Amino acid sequence: MPLRCLICESKAVLSKEADNTAVQLIGTIDNFLLGVRQVYIQA
Repeated sequence: MPLRCLICESKAVLSKEADNTAVQLIGTIDNFLLGVRQVYIQA
């Protein structure tokens, strides 16, 4: 049974596992970009 939004009945709802994966991916990309920026500023 697909997950649905409790308010609008939309099928565009992430599972908790998918949500955690997305948050980790965004955090990893953010930290990578911060590191690149620091190296660029120091150079």
